[in-house]
Amino acid sequence: MSLITTAPWLWARDQMKSARFKDRGKLLCLNTRLVVSFDSPTDEWDEDTTVYACQYHGTEVVRYYPGNRVAVSFQGWPTITTKLRIRHFSPVSLGTESGQVFAYCAHHSPGGQRWPGGDYTWFWWQEGRMVFRDGGPMPDLKPVRIKLKVPKRRDTLVKTLEGDAFREGGRYWVAAKRRKFWKDDHLLLYPYYGDHPDARSLFVTDINEEPREMMSHLELLAGAHSGGLKPVDRFLWKAPA
Repeated sequence: MSLITTAPWLWARDQMKSARFKDRGKLLCLNTRLVVSFDSPTDEWDEDTTVYACQYHGTEVVRYYPGNRVAVSFQGWPTITTKLRIRHFSPVSLGTESGQVFAYCAHHSPGGQRWPGGDYTWFWWQEGRMVFRDGGPMPDLKPVRIKLKVPKRRDTLVKTLEGDAFREGGRYWVAAKRRKFWKDDHLLLYPYYGDHPDARSLFVTDINEEPREMMSHLELLAGAHSGGLKPVDRFLWKAPA
């Protein structure tokens, strides 16, 4: 195994040592440089707190943090060449399937676990597993297309869209598609335990629990006034259920 997959931060530091001009970074391959990251707390290349980054066409797509942590992102450019740079210079692979972005631990096997995200999601890796930014273990995640908060002028009970959340007693639910059939517009209600801290287009759920069927608009309206599902603005709500 290479240092990129076992000790990526040490690999980045070793590469920077051989850079002739530290302020310009190290040329890795065509249009690709290793530099001190914009996210680094110091501009010095050789501090213990230095964060390094792999830049492709001037955009940071891989970041190497002390403590053997790596973050990767398309940063809005989910191209074949960006995917190759991320796969080659990190222990994580990013791919797309029918427009949905997924992250895999590098050299994943077909059918292995994957984590959903978006074109601007930062995916975090540490010690061979995917984690949250703070190092916490990645829970079960499910993607939703909508990324903006629910407009105040839209009644979520009358026009329910993917990403709308509801409260029922002490439980929370969110409307999302099953994702097995991409052309299926059928919404289901999934258990909702909060949002991914780095990508609001993802929510935490329990993949072992079967989703509920979405109620009709009349049933939603009636239930909202009699102890049933009550709408919650998911993209402003932060507390876990």
